Amino acid sequence: PWVANAVEGTLLAVSENGKVYGLPYAIEGYGLIYNRAIFETAGISTDGLNTFDGIEVAMKSLKAKIDDGSLKEKYPALEAVFELPAKETWVTGLHTLNLALTNEFEGPIDAFEAGTVEFTHADALKSLIDLQAAYTKNAGDLGKLNAVDYATQVGSGLATERVAMIQQGNWIYGEVATVDEDVARNLDMLPLPLKGVVEDSIPVGVPMYWCINNESSAPEKEAAKDFLNWLYQSEEGKRIIVEEFGFIPAFTNYEDLTPSDSLGRAVKRYADAGKTMPWVFMGFPTAWGQEVFGANLQKYFAGEMTWEDLLADARTKWEEARKDVTGGGSSSAAESSGSASSGTSSAA
Repeated sequence: PWVANAVEGTLLAVSENGKVYGLPYAIEGYGLIYNRAIFETAGISTDGLNTFDGIEVAMKSLKAKIDDGSLKEKYPALEAVFELPAKETWVTGLHTLNLALTNEFEGPIDAFEAGTVEFTHADALKSLIDLQAAYTKNAGDLGKLNAVDYATQVGSGLATERVAMIQQGNWIYGEVATVDEDVARNLDMLPLPLKGVVEDSIPVGVPMYWCINNESSAPEKEAAKDFLNWLYQSEEGKRIIVEEFGFIPAFTNYEDLTPSDSLGRAVKRYADAGKTMPWVFMGFPTAWGQEVFGANLQKYFAGEMTWEDLLADARTKWEEARKDVTGGGSSSAAESSGSASSGTSSAA
């Protein structure tokens, strides 16, 4: 009975031939996380900001305020609008790249079965990556982005108000709150805009699924289904999911229950509005996103590879992986959860 209430896109990875094989554990989403207080102090409204051009104008306006020193008294550590952790190839080669490929493939299974990748939205992807890089403190020497890691981006970046915006997911809330609870409460999420394709949405995915062992006895299977139906669809179960587990529900019929933290509420806001895109990176060839695209993007930032060569090499490596039907074309469970060690806080 819960299938009809699942957030759009959350069943793509566990559906085949009209059958659903898993129940979403929870959802996580990522976008442009920003410190609302900094933007408000700078006199920049973020309400209704849901286009590439609009976000670029806001970033440009904030940079001008940082450069002229008018925010220095209240935010003495603030040195740049953005931080881009190119060292973390799961951020660039899975999450950022996903934005383009989720609009090329119909879902993760479609990506998994694809013999090639066309990069139909390559120009829009480049625009987004270049935009992010242009508003870091390393804009004049992009090769230095390759030394920026997750800790620099989140714990000593956004959390300390050294930067005002990053691309990350709701899982960072706890780490930011550990550094500064006030900063964490001021966090919100803007869409991750793919210019001219989809500009008002965020990628939302499922870190893991509940499944039932098909070798169990019939009574055990029914008991498992009854339990999962109760946990995710009864009023008491819903309350437990949101209030005790702290999950962002993967279902739309949780209208009266709200996640406790600001980023969880933001992801739910996008999910409830239908402004989400699925994660397809779980359908990439094993390690391709990080070890090919992410690694080549580092060369791009360092001036060692052109964008065109980056795309050509990534396409070739995808095709080579798919030719190896005995294993080169399969995806890994670790890659689907992404990101990571950093990207599955609710599951952890």
